[in-house]
Amino acid sequence: MEEMKLNELTPRSMYTGHYVAVGKLELEDDYEDGPLLCPYCGGNNLHQTDLQVFPRDEDSVSQYVAIKNMATDNPKVIIQEDTSGQDENPSGRHQGILLSFECESNFSEEGVSHQNPLLAIYQHKGCTFMNWVEKVPEKK
Repeated sequence: MEEMKLNELTPRSMYTGHYVAVGKLELEDDYEDGPLLCPYCGGNNLHQTDLQVFPRDEDSVSQYVAIKNMATDNPKVIIQEDTSGQDENPSGRHQGILLSFECESNFSEEGVSHQNPLLAIYQHKGCTFMNWVEKVPEKK
C-alpha cells in the first residue's frame, strides 16, 4: 500500500482546546460495511485499544469511565465519580468519548511510522461531532 497524506482537513481547535482535529472520518469503499481508514496512512487494519467515556449533563460534574488495554487478556476498567480525567473530555460542557486505535500499518522494519489514531465523539452547541484528533501539547 502506498503512503497516503493526512486527510485534507484544516486543523481547528475543538471546544475544550485540549485536542485539534487532524482528519475527517473516511470509510473504505471496497467493503459493504466500509471499515474506518487510518487518518495517517489510509490503512484499514485498525484495532481498538482504549475507550474513555465522559458522561454528564450540560455543565454538571463529570464522571469518568475507561476501559484500558481492551485488545488484551487483561483489560482494566476505571470508574470515577468525580471530575478526575475531565481534562481529557473532548467536549467542554457535555458528554464525550475517546476511542484509541493501533494501526497495523504503523509498524515496519524501520520502527513506528506514525502515531496511533484517536477518534473523538463529542457534543457542542447541540451537534454531535466525530473527528480524528491529536492531543494539544501542554504549554510549559
